Amino acid sequence: MRLTKNHTHIPTYVAYLLSCISVLIIVVLAIRFGSVNIPVSTIFYAIVQEGLGLPMGVDILPAHVQIVLNVRLPRVLLTLFVGASLAIAGAAFQACSETL
Repeated sequence: MRLTKNHTHIPTYVAYLLSCISVLIIVVLAIRFGSVNIPVSTIFYAIVQEGLGLPMGVDILPAHVQIVLNVRLPRVLLTLFVGASLAIAGAAFQACSETL
C-alpha cells in the first residue's frame, strides 16, 4: 500500500506524550470516582501530604485519606503494573512466534 503525499504521521514523542497524559487522566478518574466521590484536590493533598509526608497545611478528612491511600491508589497502581506486564508478555510472545 502506498502512502499519499497528504498522509501525515504523528511524531513519536507526541504519541508518547498523549499516551502518558491519557493514563494520568484515567488514573485520577479511577481514584476519584467510587462509592465515595473524592475531589481531585483532596486526592492530590492526600498523596503529597500524607503519602509523601510533605507538609501542605491543608486539613483533609481522615476517611478520604484512608480511602485514597489504602484502597484506591494501591488498586490503580496494581492495575497499571498488571496491564504493563501483560503488554510486555504479549510483545515477547509475538517476538517469539514471529507474528509481527
